Amino acid sequence: MFTARGSVMKFPRRLSRSERLVAILVLACVPSLHSDAADPASPAGGVYNVRSYGAVGDGKTLDTVAIQNAIDAAARDGGGTVPLSRGVFLSGTIRLKNNVTLFVEGGATLLASTNIADYPDITPEIIYLYRARFTKSLI
Repeated sequence: MFTARGSVMKFPRRLSRSERLVAILVLACVPSLHSDAADPASPAGGVYNVRSYGAVGDGKTLDTVAIQNAIDAAARDGGGTVPLSRGVFLSGTIRLKNNVTLFVEGGATLLASTNIADYPDITPEIIYLYRARFTKSLI
């Protein structure tokens, strides 16, 4: 925490090198706040409805392939939005792509499958994650 004296803030201790690095990385990940920034609610490209690719959204049928096919189609066309609307979409691992927004609307749920077979082993690009055995994920 900090204490304020007038307009000058004093921190109780100096941040370590690793804490400064984490702070820089966090700030680098914050979206641009400029007024000319693109509206995140309307990304480039079209809308790719997962139901058009075979998703059921009943919470019992595995919708992984349909969701992934919609994401892949959006990526192939240069980007777009893949909305999940009204329903419970049961899924294993799905891979997001550049310029594609997976949007879970109100009234929709992306439900992780409880079957470990629905999560293929993925070798992470970051070696320390591989050593820590983080090889299965939902997204």
